[in-house]
Amino acid sequence: MMMTTRSKHVHVFFSMTTLIGLLLSFPESMAFVPQRSRGIPNLFRTAARIRMAADDDTSNVHQISIEYCRRCRWGLRGFWTAQELLSTFRDDDNLGAVTLIPSATPGRFAVTAKKADGKSVVLWNRDEAEGFPEMKDLKQLVRDEINPARFLGHSDSTERQEKTDPAETKDTIIDLSKEQPEPNDVNLKPKDVQDVPTPHLTISYCTGCQWLLRAAYVAQELVSTFSEEIHAVTLLPRRRPAKGGAFLVTVDGAIIWDRFEQGRFPETKELEQLVRDVLHHSKHLGHIDVKNTAAVPVEEMDDDEAAEARKFFGVM
Repeated sequence: MMMTTRSKHVHVFFSMTTLIGLLLSFPESMAFVPQRSRGIPNLFRTAARIRMAADDDTSNVHQISIEYCRRCRWGLRGFWTAQELLSTFRDDDNLGAVTLIPSATPGRFAVTAKKADGKSVVLWNRDEAEGFPEMKDLKQLVRDEINPARFLGHSDSTERQEKTDPAETKDTIIDLSKEQPEPNDVNLKPKDVQDVPTPHLTISYCTGCQWLLRAAYVAQELVSTFSEEIHAVTLLPRRRPAKGGAFLVTVDGAIIWDRFEQGRFPETKELEQLVRDVLHHSKHLGHIDVKNTAAVPVEEMDDDEAAEARKFFGVM
């Protein structure tokens, strides 16, 4: 019985000692836990940024070029083709640019895809195909080259439409309660567009602002006005995470208009004058040109001449 009581006392003693130790370490634990909970997200964020920096390259970004016969007046067909491709692949980072190249070769209409490593493949050649491509066929060829897993909806093949689950094509709903990774910036810059004829015009536009039509219209106007001077024009979509509201025009890498700096869009005649000053300073632009000629001074009449003029016109 005495041994049992002593055992209880020993047990109580060790229990009290353990409790006191826990109480003494309690404030330190409380100070450590919040610090740790704050640090873990930062570690994940840092790791994500490291991965983003490692993946932030344009190795898989493709450039599409469209060569068209200039004298055949196929410019509108070329620009329409470019707009269709840029509209369909508006949110696809794998399509970084579409370049239109007026060609002196009679009957030329060719579409080529090129990766950043310089490898290129001809998707369509009118001489070999003996005609122009159907737009949905061309979209499928571009898709197969830049992003084979992408579904094109009604522009896709009948077989692929039958095999694709409509639920798989729906937009993913983002869970805002979870931290979302920042998208990689793989937008091409004007300097990234290589191996194109010069003078080379580029127009970078914000895709989120839906400025493709504006950019294409401006490009067509400039190519029409400078049909002999401009040898290539590139439309460059600017997607997230690039800053929204971009509308940048360059000629051979020199910026002639930046919407961020100017605070507005350019008038077409303004751009034509700016391009003229870079490419062909002496070129006359007709009715849209700025008249720099001095005003002709008006000669004053003396009293006798004024009286004769009033008599001639019947004004007394």
